[in-house]
Amino acid sequence: MEVTTIQNTCTLSENSLRFGNPVKDEDLDELISGTTPANTKKSTAKAVRVFNDWRISRNTALENIPNLDHFSVDDINRWLSRFIVEVRKRDGDFYPPKSLYLLTTGILRYMRENGNTLNFMNEKDDRFIRFRRSLDAQMKFLTSKGYGSTVRQADPISRDQEERLWTSDVVGHESSETLLYGVFFYNCKLFGLRGRDEHHELDISQFEVGEDDIGKFIQFVERANKTFKGGLKHRNVDHKNIKHYVTTEDSDRNLVHLYTSYIGLIGDKDGKFYKRPIPGTLKFSKQNIGVNRFENLMKEMCNKAGLEGNFTNQSRKRTCATQLYQSGLDEQQIMSRTVQRSLNGV
Repeated sequence: MEVTTIQNTCTLSENSLRFGNPVKDEDLDELISGTTPANTKKSTAKAVRVFNDWRISRNTALENIPNLDHFSVDDINRWLSRFIVEVRKRDGDFYPPKSLYLLTTGILRYMRENGNTLNFMNEKDDRFIRFRRSLDAQMKFLTSKGYGSTVRQADPISRDQEERLWTSDVVGHESSETLLYGVFFYNCKLFGLRGRDEHHELDISQFEVGEDDIGKFIQFVERANKTFKGGLKHRNVDHKNIKHYVTTEDSDRNLVHLYTSYIGLIGDKDGKFYKRPIPGTLKFSKQNIGVNRFENLMKEMCNKAGLEGNFTNQSRKRTCATQLYQSGLDEQQIMSRTVQRSLNGV
């Protein structure tokens, strides 16, 4: 029998450069966990917490409901079906249909993350027909009773309201705070940035302000975020690389001037894009803006300008999509900025 010997053609130092250090199982676990969005983790934790509260209350009546980690097909059809019909909010009211669905998908994520590979949401798996029929029936019942129908959508900012941001000196060049509001608003409008984590993770190196044969521009290059992670599912999806040309030379509204002033004042060539403004000055602290500040920054701006409407985080992307549509862009061009995966999303 012939034995094949594999010779190491690289020196130890070459292998170190080529392959890096050996990784442990806990390193891989940390890598995988680090790519899960914070909101997804919260949603999963909430779903499991609600389920366990229900499970404990029922087990006191000797129901003997097993842990999710050990759920079988029969357990899913029996206990999970009962859960989605019996569950209520803390005040005793029903969950809206969408919230009920999100509780269910959160439980599914938890089970899969902990080694239980039963996918009860797979429509091709007939073993879970009873559960899916129960979920479908309960969601239809809740819809018929009007649950979830009164959710108020966030309003986009109209062109007139955008003008009001400038004329009320909420956005402008007068102070570090007005510059911050300005680049924040136009990062939303021009580049479709929405979530607080997206803004918090922005790096200065992702922006370039310049001029070419066409004219002056602001360029934004996307990195991994909530909607684009660059993994297996996104291997055929291109990241955003948007070059927005500025068409007005009005110095009071010139966005190239706005971004140039802001980037020049924060000073760093690398690092987080958003720095804390020093009130009443044209100076910024070296401290980064905390992630929680972005939760209400859009609403804060609109309140200062006296705008009337329901302005939330969702207003950011709705403003981008609405104004692009009103400018005559087709749905495919809008999708390239808002990163929706379907026309329904747009």
